[in-house]
Amino acid sequence: MSSFQETESLTSGCFYFPARDDAAEQLELPAIDDSDTSMLQQARTSVYQHQVEHFTSMTEDLLQKANTATFDSIAEACLRSHETAQQANEISTAVLLTGINIPDHESVFSLLSAQLQATVSPHCVILRSYECRTISSIMKQLVQRLLGLQDDANSMIDTAVSLSRLPNYDFEVLKGWYLHHYPTKESSKPLVVLLQDFEAFDTPALADFIISCSNHRDQIPIYLVLGVASTADAVHSQLPRSAITRLNIQRFKLRNSQRVLTELTRQVLMSSQLQLHMGWKPLRQLLDAFFFHDLSISNFVKGIKYSFFAHCSQVPSAALLDADIRQQWKRVKPLALSSGLKSSAVKTAAAFESILNNAQSAYQCCCAGAVCLNRIAQELPSLGAVQVSQQLTSWLVLVLRKEISETSAYTNLQTCLKLSSMELITTVIQGCVDELNVFLAGNIDELSAAAATIAASKTELEAILAWAKSPMSTQEKAPSDSSDEEGSAPRTAADLLSSNTKQASTGPKTMAGKRRQALRSLTRSVVDPHVERKQKCLDRFLTVLTTLCTPSDDIPGSKTVFCDVEVADAMQGQSRVALHAALGDATSLLAMQVEEPSVPEPSSKKRTGKRRKSDTTRSEPAKKAPKKQAVPEEEMQDTPSTETDLSTLPDLSIAYHLHLEGGKFINLHDWLAAFAGIVRKDSEDDADTAVDLQARFARAVSELQFLGLIKPTKRKQDHVARLTWGYV
Repeated sequence: MSSFQETESLTSGCFYFPARDDAAEQLELPAIDDSDTSMLQQARTSVYQHQVEHFTSMTEDLLQKANTATFDSIAEACLRSHETAQQANEISTAVLLTGINIPDHESVFSLLSAQLQATVSPHCVILRSYECRTISSIMKQLVQRLLGLQDDANSMIDTAVSLSRLPNYDFEVLKGWYLHHYPTKESSKPLVVLLQDFEAFDTPALADFIISCSNHRDQIPIYLVLGVASTADAVHSQLPRSAITRLNIQRFKLRNSQRVLTELTRQVLMSSQLQLHMGWKPLRQLLDAFFFHDLSISNFVKGIKYSFFAHCSQVPSAALLDADIRQQWKRVKPLALSSGLKSSAVKTAAAFESILNNAQSAYQCCCAGAVCLNRIAQELPSLGAVQVSQQLTSWLVLVLRKEISETSAYTNLQTCLKLSSMELITTVIQGCVDELNVFLAGNIDELSAAAATIAASKTELEAILAWAKSPMSTQEKAPSDSSDEEGSAPRTAADLLSSNTKQASTGPKTMAGKRRQALRSLTRSVVDPHVERKQKCLDRFLTVLTTLCTPSDDIPGSKTVFCDVEVADAMQGQSRVALHAALGDATSLLAMQVEEPSVPEPSSKKRTGKRRKSDTTRSEPAKKAPKKQAVPEEEMQDTPSTETDLSTLPDLSIAYHLHLEGGKFINLHDWLAAFAGIVRKDSEDDADTAVDLQARFARAVSELQFLGLIKPTKRKQDHVARLTWGYV
């Protein structure tokens, strides 16, 4: 079919006709039988489970070792405070600076509690602010959890009284329980109380709890661990002096989450034990969410797991990572062809397995190049105008995205190296050699092809380093003329003397020619041999690094090995979109069956005679009215569909529909009148009905305020301020 189509006019503009789906050229692949579908689904499921198990085990080991030193210090301080004599009414307290990565605090305190239970005392309790609003709720949670620790062992209390039926929850009950289990001081164990989010606790309730613990310090040894997200000064600014004087504070700090992310990238994401690897697109989205939102390692790990899940569920060729499936190559060969590979390259299962191995080797080489680039960025001094990234994960994204020499980060790095001294360049090269040694020892198999490539690059760097440290020869010390052609050998002193003699014998005899020759000799620049040696060393060094880096799109089999899915929408919840959809059309959410309003059919009678004057005048504005511009589909989503009768919706949905029609400030009286007009269909003005409508309206407005859509304002009386604008 011709690409040109008939048009009414070719003078009014340019026309573009996109190709249709049915006319597009598509690769004809042999179909897979329906009987193989379940087999391939099971294969993809097994691949996902296998990869996630490996990833989870390595991540848990890494996170457990990340803060081991801090946890050991807290345990030693707790044992030391329990064994040594303390001052009267003084509580030993550890202030743990956790950082602002709030989502990670749950896992951190769980690991800390487990280690303290194993090394210090089995009586460890974690208290959270949302469970402890008052002093009575704090004591109730403390007593229930401490006494509940003995449920699985012997009876915690001699009487068979349930925990929920205790008459009161105070230190007297706790004292009786503690003396029952530890009658002597020599065999006693401290009670460790961990306050996970210290800043969120109620200040008076927390102060009363600390004073009560101090008053019973002689009978019940309590050790406090305060989780502080900001700084240690928050303890002094939040607690009153009467409570601060009862605490003996020691400060501890967890490891920075950015350093933990670097170790996670180096030890887990760059490991050769994983067959699936993160592509540059989801890795960059997770990295942006990490730095600009929460600095949470747990959310970063969840995003990687979701990427594995989405890849195995959306990419059919992911089933080929299972070795058992590759044995049935004739049946699953269409999956390899669907991943962009040529039929001649995947004739056998061995050929496809070789492609997978080469893809794994190329990824390991990319990781080695990213490690070296990150080491260079750390060694170089910071220049004001030239910004160089010092995050390993960012360099991995740049290496996998496109040619590293085309990125601005590499250009800035090259600029900084050119401005550096020869001593600093040799230090940088030595650092890259050390990084490659560590990479070969920990992240890669010694017998793989990637190990041979990285070892060859390391040998080349060592040769460059030896050449850079060696003394300069006589030929290199001779200054070179910048006007010489590139690639020519350096000229010696004898060559320069003979050339000068030849120019003197054949030189110009006129005065103007002599002046031009003198000017040409003055403008001729001589290159310093040390600068030339540094430039050659730098060129050889950067060439070795760029050969290690290959973009993921240029690697055969990348669609099978690399996860290239969108994770931003899945990991970052859009609460307003969900709220708009739920309140805009609650019929589907509540499974309501609403009858569609009947539309009157147009009359089939034909009009005869002349038109009435009124009909003519009504139709004239419609002809003169300008055409409305097409509204994008995204912008039309702000106004809910009005096909459903509003009177059939809940009160909250009706109030939400009406509030979308308001401006910056909404008049409550007008809002109530519109609400009553929709809810009340009859015209009877009953007093009881009016009171009920006011109560229902007040409840709907309160719920909208709770959802964060409106707020009360003092700028206008009997008005509320609208908080949400724009399109969703």
